[in-house]
Amino acid sequence: MPVLAAFVMGVVLCGYGPVLSGNTVGLLLLAGVAAVCSRGRWRRVWWLLAALLLGLSYASWRAEWRLAQTLPADWQQRPIELVGVVRGLPDASEFGWRLTLQVERVLTAGVTVPSRVQLTDYRGGNWPAGSRWQLTVRLKQRHASANPYGFDAEQWMWSEGLLASGAIGKNPQRLADADDVRAHIDRLRAAVVARIEQALGPGREAALIAALTLGDQQGIDRADWALFARTGLTHLVSISGLH
Repeated sequence: MPVLAAFVMGVVLCGYGPVLSGNTVGLLLLAGVAAVCSRGRWRRVWWLLAALLLGLSYASWRAEWRLAQTLPADWQQRPIELVGVVRGLPDASEFGWRLTLQVERVLTAGVTVPSRVQLTDYRGGNWPAGSRWQLTVRLKQRHASANPYGFDAEQWMWSEGLLASGAIGKNPQRLADADDVRAHIDRLRAAVVARIEQALGPGREAALIAALTLGDQQGIDRADWALFARTGLTHLVSISGLH
């Protein structure tokens, strides 16, 4: 258990550093040296140090891998054609449909697109879970307002692997639906949410049941989130369905 705690501490330290280490291989070598030196009465200390360095190197590698997918600045708000699959449950808002797209292929030459992007269809089309599309998008790098007392949308997008967001262009073409396990799970979740709404009717009760059982929190309005925050139920509503 102490070794696991040291590994987790290394992961956490990566998030608090002003910059990434930039030398994942070096950290791994240091961890290996610490493990080799784990002899004598200092054996436990060396193992803890090795676990700490291993956690730090792992977190640095993951961060560097994710940063490598960043949308180039000179491709922001330019039309990009790609093929991707709708993941999770799309969210219908007052501005249209918002969805997560897993990018499978980029058809526009010379551009690197993150593997997952958040898209909005302001025309309000139909985007079933697990459906595959060929579409044109205009993306921008992840960013949000710098408000120390508000929700950190940029940090949330980073944690979800959404390194770019943007809008869907005209005339998207639907292709053959995805047939992997995740697509089947997403379609099953969508079907259960539809059944809940059919039984209870669209409204507050159906939204709460969907959130508690399936992790679909999109139907809960801001007033209810504020009520959950005052009564200490936010964590319960956010986590129950996901578990």
